[in-house]
Amino acid sequence: MVCPTKLGGYTRFNANNLNDAPIRMIDFLNPADKSRHDEMVAKVNAMVEAKKGLAGAQTDKDKAYYESKCNALDRQIDELVYDLYGLNKEEIAIVEQAAAE
Repeated sequence: MVCPTKLGGYTRFNANNLNDAPIRMIDFLNPADKSRHDEMVAKVNAMVEAKKGLAGAQTDKDKAYYESKCNALDRQIDELVYDLYGLNKEEIAIVEQAAAE
């Protein structure tokens, strides 16, 4: 585990923990990396706007619309991250199981 859980159930991140994290660097000179980056940025920006819409929703219909949009964008962002790290189905299942816990 990169960052062990502390008392009270929170996780504290520091430089020593993060040095071991497998963070994938983007090579902006590589067209495939740049395209993935641009797509992810667009999805994250869309998520920010959808969250703003959800926060300002006045009706149940609007809330349901923005919740659905946020859920769809969340799944799309997850898929982009899985692709970025080259995860296979078994690895994705492990990540999703850990996220559900």
